[in-house]
Amino acid sequence: MKKLILLVFSILSGSIFCYGQIPYQLDKDTSRFNNRPLYILKLSQLSTLQTTNMVIKPSDIDSINVFKDIQSENEYGKSGNNGVIVVVLKLGIKLINFDDLLKTYNINGSAGNLPVFIDSVVAYQPKNTYFELTAIKYVKVDNEKGTGIKYISIRTIYPIHRRTEDEIYIRGNVKM
Repeated sequence: MKKLILLVFSILSGSIFCYGQIPYQLDKDTSRFNNRPLYILKLSQLSTLQTTNMVIKPSDIDSINVFKDIQSENEYGKSGNNGVIVVVLKLGIKLINFDDLLKTYNINGSAGNLPVFIDSVVAYQPKNTYFELTAIKYVKVDNEKGTGIKYISIRTIYPIHRRTEDEIYIRGNVKM
């Protein structure tokens, strides 16, 4: 009954609120990067890329292999200390790096020094991130609402990060 009264009041006052909506907020927590594994993107038998992050469509992944043993450290050096994740992409998938992504969206070079947020979460070493253009909704320079600080906002068609509240909501409402 309270929800119905609130809905009627909202409509009469000219504004509609979504029940349970979480206000827009940037996630600046970097603690998740401390023990991050090394990511290897295999585009073909001869072409591989070392990356810290990737924005690709899940349907374009052929296979994923995880290496956590001493062999990964021997093969990839210190960067393989926390394990290695090898993502093999299907043939014909084209990726671009961060600088080329900015050029594609007509964002000038000086913006490249701004903080980068992918789906509202701070990006780890964005210069080492590779993107599939068809997985990107938009790229723009934006201002944080609270502080007015400028940052680069990248939105994807498949959000790669979710807030804890979203994970709880998904687990509670989607049968897996």
